[in-house]
Amino acid sequence: MRDPLAFLLSRWRHEVQMGGEARPLTHFLGDADNLLSADFERRTQAWRQAFGAAACAFHDYETVCAPHGGSVLPGFLGLIGAPPLATIPPTRERKLHPLLCDAMRGVTLSALPEEEKASLCDQFFDLGDRLPPMPLESLPAASPLPEALAAVLAHIRWAMVNRGLLPAPACG
Repeated sequence: MRDPLAFLLSRWRHEVQMGGEARPLTHFLGDADNLLSADFERRTQAWRQAFGAAACAFHDYETVCAPHGGSVLPGFLGLIGAPPLATIPPTRERKLHPLLCDAMRGVTLSALPEEEKASLCDQFFDLGDRLPPMPLESLPAASPLPEALAAVLAHIRWAMVNRGLLPAPACG
């Protein structure tokens, strides 16, 4: 399970990196289908109905990834008791720095030849590696969220917390 806003921001960044998202973050977040994709309560309902809630184990994404440098696969394999994938050479999944997503969108949507696009995108990844880390939640375009969108995300998160699918927020 993942916090809905963190999931949506990560999904938008991934789709920008792959060249499949032409919209800015605010339009991506306003899309009803995208919002529903972050509703893990709804997405896991079929599993709970088919196998029973007691047979389903849902884990917090960040908790599973943290011990493995942010990679979900080793964490998932550990959860199910599978051996690590030692036979597959390690690869570095490059994640574009959040501040460079809009620039990447501009390149992937441009009429430049594909080899020039690929070269520029590689340069964005290299530049991002030199920038200080920034949580996706700090992206300027995502904050402040429009009131209606923030309310929907809060409702999704509240339902997930009440089902025990996400940890309750710390009281401050």
